[in-house]
Amino acid sequence: MYSRRVIGMMTDDDYQNEERYLFKFCCILLSGGSNQLVRADLYGALLSYLQIPYRPFNSSSIKRSTMFFQPPVSEEFERITIANLSVIEEFGEPLCSLICRDACEGQAVGRTLALSVLTAILSIDKRGGWLSFFTSRGYLRHFVESVAQADTELQEALHPSPEPLRAVYIYESTMAFLTVVAEDPVGAKALLQVGIMTKLSQAQFLDLRPEHELQIFPAQTSLSWDQYEQEESFVPTVMSRYRQLFFPVLRLCQAVLTSLGSQHNDAVLQVLNLIVSHSDVFTAILREPVMSFKLESLKELSLVTGVLGAVVGGGTTAANCQVLFTPNLTEATGRDNLRGSGNCCYSIYTSFANLDVSKPPSLGIIVRHLRQTSHEFIISFERLQQLNNKRDTLPTEEVKEVRETSVHLALLYYAMESSLFLIWRHLEYYFLHCHPSLVGSNAFPLLVHRRPPRDLTDPFSSLLDESTVPSTGSNLGLSPEVHGITKEDLQQLKVDSVSCLNETLLKRVLDIENKYGPMRRFRYAFVSAMIRRIRRLLVVDIK
Repeated sequence: MYSRRVIGMMTDDDYQNEERYLFKFCCILLSGGSNQLVRADLYGALLSYLQIPYRPFNSSSIKRSTMFFQPPVSEEFERITIANLSVIEEFGEPLCSLICRDACEGQAVGRTLALSVLTAILSIDKRGGWLSFFTSRGYLRHFVESVAQADTELQEALHPSPEPLRAVYIYESTMAFLTVVAEDPVGAKALLQVGIMTKLSQAQFLDLRPEHELQIFPAQTSLSWDQYEQEESFVPTVMSRYRQLFFPVLRLCQAVLTSLGSQHNDAVLQVLNLIVSHSDVFTAILREPVMSFKLESLKELSLVTGVLGAVVGGGTTAANCQVLFTPNLTEATGRDNLRGSGNCCYSIYTSFANLDVSKPPSLGIIVRHLRQTSHEFIISFERLQQLNNKRDTLPTEEVKEVRETSVHLALLYYAMESSLFLIWRHLEYYFLHCHPSLVGSNAFPLLVHRRPPRDLTDPFSSLLDESTVPSTGSNLGLSPEVHGITKEDLQQLKVDSVSCLNETLLKRVLDIENKYGPMRRFRYAFVSAMIRRIRRLLVVDIK
C-alpha cells in the first residue's frame, strides 16, 4: 500500500494525484476513439494503474502484507479503489461498451488486455453496476459462447508441436473474467442461465489430458522441479498446457459453488454434469500415482478434490455428521511419537504414507498429526522472525522466502485448527454419546446412515442429539454395537487420551495461538476454545 513519504519536493499524495490525472487522461483517450493498437497500449497502462494498490512499496509494507498471509484491507486501499471507480464511472456506458467490444473482437493482445481490464474493474465494483451492464447487453453470453467457439483451437494447442498459443492466452483471460463474475451470487446465477457449465461439459479439449506426464528427473544439484522445468523448456509441456486450460474450469466451478452454496440444486447439478461428462479426466487424476512432489500435480489434485467435495455436499448439520475415526490412539502413543520428530516434513508424510488402508483410520492419526504440525510451525515461525528482523537488507530470494514461509505458516495453523476440531468432536461422541451395551461385530463402516438435519433455529439442540436419530430402522449413525465399540475400548481411549493430549502439547498449541492468532485477525481464540473443551472431556468419567 501507499505510505506517506517525501521525494524531492513532492509527497506521496502528489504522486497519487499525478497518477490519477494520468489515469483520467487514458480514459479520455479511450473514449475519444483511437485505433485498436493505441487502445491496447492504453489498456496496459490502465491495468498497471489498477494493480498499483496491491503492490508493496517498501520493506515495512512487505512485512505487513506477507508476514501473516492474509493482508489487512486498509482504509487507504478502499479510498484508492473508490476513487479509481469514480473516475471510470465519469465516462459512463460509452467507455464500458468500448472495452467490452475490444474484449470480444480484434487482435489477440488487445482482447487479452481488455479482458484483464474488465476483470480488474469488476473486482473493485462492489455495487454491481458493471456486472448488470454485462448481463443486460448480452456481453456475458458472448464471452461464454467464445469459450465454446475456441474449442478447436484449444485442441490444437495441446498438440506436441502447437501453433502459436494465442487462443490459450485469450481463453485464460476470459476464464479469469468469468471467475470474478462467479464470485458474486448474481453473477454466478447469470452464468448458469447462459449455460457456462453446459458449454464446458461439451468442450472436447478437456478430454485431451495426457495419460502420463513426462518424467525427466533433474540433476542432483537442481533446487526444485519448478526451476528445472523453467530452465529446460521455453514452450510449456503438453501437460502444463493442459493444466493451463483445466485449472480455470475448476476454479470457476469452485467460485460458482462457493457463491451459491452446495445446497443450490441447479448449481450442483450443472457442475455434476460437467464432472460426469469428463469423468475419465477426473478419474485419471484421482488414480494417478504420485511419483514426485511436483507443485502443479498437487494443485491439480487439490482443485479436483475441492470441486468433488463441494458437489458431494458439505455443512455441519446432523445429516453430514459421520464418525470418521475409530477410538484408538495407537499411532500417537508410541515412544517415538511422544518425543516428536526432527524431520517434521518427512514425518508428517510418512505418518500417512504408512497407513494400513485395510482397516478404518484411528483417532491417533489426527493426534499424531497435531503434534508434528505444531512442532513444524514453531520451527518455521522462528525462521520467519529471523528474516523479518533483517528485512531491510534482505535480497530478492529471501523476500520470496518470507512470503512462502508466511503461506506455509497459515496452512500449518489451519491444519492445527482442523485437527483440534476433529479430536474434540470425536472425543465428545465417544465420551458423552457412545454407550455400548454389548460387544458388536468388528465391522466399522466408513459410510454410515445419514440422519435428517436438526432444527438450526434451536440453539439448545446438540449436533449429536440422539433424539434426531430416525425412529425407523437401526441407528447406524450412532450405534456403537454396529461399529464394534466396547466399553473396554472407551476406557483405553480415556487412558491414552490423557497420555497423548498432555499439558505439554496443549500449552504448545496455545502458545502458538497467542503469538500468531491475533496477528491473523481471523478465528482468533478458536484454538483456545477447542482446548478448553478437550480438557473438560479428559476429566469425564466413562460409565
